[in-house]
Amino acid sequence: MENTEPPKSKKQLNREKKEESKRLAKEERAKANPNSNKHEEQESADASKGNYGIMPPIQSQSRERRSFTELEEIPKLEGKKVLIRARLQHKKHKGVLFLWLRQRQETIQCILQPSETISKQFIHFASGISR
Repeated sequence: MENTEPPKSKKQLNREKKEESKRLAKEERAKANPNSNKHEEQESADASKGNYGIMPPIQSQSRERRSFTELEEIPKLEGKKVLIRARLQHKKHKGVLFLWLRQRQETIQCILQPSETISKQFIHFASGISR
């Protein structure tokens, strides 16, 4: 018995042709610009590493004395680092990440944008936080 495969449809032939042309174009770009990998490596260097991520449960194994700041006190503390405990009310990601945090009746808007201390990976992680 012969192994007869059904003939390929026009749609399938066009798809394979398009995939092949994309692969060839990608190879040509890689040959033309060998420094393109440096850009990817710079993006992978995470300036915020260690400052975000999924934390293990505390389970009262250690007692760190943390001083949380109330949202109503934030305007008085401009330019200082603060630690707050609030819930995420709303978020919007348009190149810059906007977070609205709520604590009782108080609401505050936070803006995260890429800088030397805030990486794109950090913003991507924060944009995935559910409400």
